[in-house]
Amino acid sequence: GSDLAAGALGAPTAGPAAAAPVTVITAPAERFIAAAGRRGRRFDVVCVDPPYRYRRKQELLAALAQADIVAAAGYLVLHCPARDPLDDAAVPLTLIDRRRYGQSALLLFRPGPAPPGAAPAGP
Repeated sequence: GSDLAAGALGAPTAGPAAAAPVTVITAPAERFIAAAGRRGRRFDVVCVDPPYRYRRKQELLAALAQADIVAAAGYLVLHCPARDPLDDAAVPLTLIDRRRYGQSALLLFRPGPAPPGAAPAGP
């Protein structure tokens, strides 16, 4: 396995379940994706922070989308070097925001492909 880590958390924001605890899972991403997908688990937020030189981000995002582990109204956050190329149009997720912090970037995705004609997110 790799030392690529993925984390997921989820907590209701309203109603009786709003006081429910937040669940945090830290695991190698490939194992996390496979296990959560097999169990049909869904998460409100999935954060992925691969090693700096990790070059398979495109494949990782595709695997996350295929495993269908991000809730329909959830978010996927990817931390990566700002200069890394990523063809977000080729990923079956919708990029809704991209923030640059020095040499790092945070990319925020929603499940499902972007609607036709949607404007790209951020610089």
